[in-house]
Amino acid sequence: MAITLEQRGDGRGLMTGPARAEVLAAVRGALESTARHTLDSAGVTRRDSLWTADPRVLLTNPLSVAYGACGPMLLLNRVGPLPEVLVKWLLTQPLSVRSYLPGLYLGLAGIALFLLNLYAATGDAHFAELAVRGLDFDFAAGMVLCDALVPVSYLALNPPALPFVLAELTSLGLPPQVRDVISALRQGSPGEASAILARWQV
Repeated sequence: MAITLEQRGDGRGLMTGPARAEVLAAVRGALESTARHTLDSAGVTRRDSLWTADPRVLLTNPLSVAYGACGPMLLLNRVGPLPEVLVKWLLTQPLSVRSYLPGLYLGLAGIALFLLNLYAATGDAHFAELAVRGLDFDFAAGMVLCDALVPVSYLALNPPALPFVLAELTSLGLPPQVRDVISALRQGSPGEASAILARWQV
């Protein structure tokens, strides 16, 4: 069967006639087959990852879009409703800035994107609330990482200014725990810095 192409720039309707229906049916069949296999291979009893995947899932986090559960669940959510057991697994994962970096593929922004997709599919406002929380974490962590470059450069040239800079940043909204961790590290006390982070609940 010949496939006819239309000369349209919007990307729609490139195939016309019966071939379009055949191609769409084949694509839908491939997606459904992939979804079935993905669902059948989910390991909901594991805590470190939902699917056996790239080993980098063990070096990053169990929810990331790139290596964790949110990537496959984005596909599953597009093909049909997510099984409740997968949603429950997702909701048992602790979500915090201590465990997750900012970013779309490896971090909180990608997880928030998935949660927004889940909200759109289910209408459950809890998913939207979690997504906003994840985006807040992602934004805050990104700001800390980016904004840290300026004081770090300054302090490399002027180390005695550290207490003043930290006091000023704290008055502008830097969490005091960040100030205390930086001070502990500067004084050569990584154990104290670690203890501060362990006690800090974001």
